[in-house]
Amino acid sequence: MHQAPSSSLQFAPALPYFAAAGFRAIAIDYPGFGMSDPPASVPTVGDYAQAVLALADALGIERFAALGHH
Repeated sequence: MHQAPSSSLQFAPALPYFAAAGFRAIAIDYPGFGMSDPPASVPTVGDYAQAVLALADALGIERFAALGHH
């Protein structure tokens, strides 16, 4: 999960290393950042957490580890 303001592109150099270690790594753009659609209102931290959970649900991911920084 990227810092604000930024996008998932900051994780692009690391993704091959996760894959080589056997992990399925997914870098997302929070609502309003990167290539995501703009939100209807200013998102809260809770909204960002909901976006992560919604993505996991949409991809059928039941368990995951999260990585982020700020």
